Amino acid sequence: MSMPLDYLRQNYEAFDGIVGILMASHIDVGRAYITEENEAPFLEFSRRLPVTYEAPDRLKPDSSGIFDVRYETLRRWREGGIPLSGE
Repeated sequence: MSMPLDYLRQNYEAFDGIVGILMASHIDVGRAYITEENEAPFLEFSRRLPVTYEAPDRLKPDSSGIFDVRYETLRRWREGGIPLSGE
């Protein structure tokens, strides 16, 4: 599924606002629900997000580490606390 580029350009503020809401909610509680079985869509979304922002020549939000956190990393955080490296 894709969004027509003209539509994205015309509705950029709404799109950007929704991404901001998704980022905040994912940081707040979304990570609690990532499992080995469902991590793939989050990783794919993280991969596509920068490309989507580049298409209408807009700056992308700094979403690194928000949607691309792997289940294994979260498991280690839960077991031993968040590492100092900010992994």
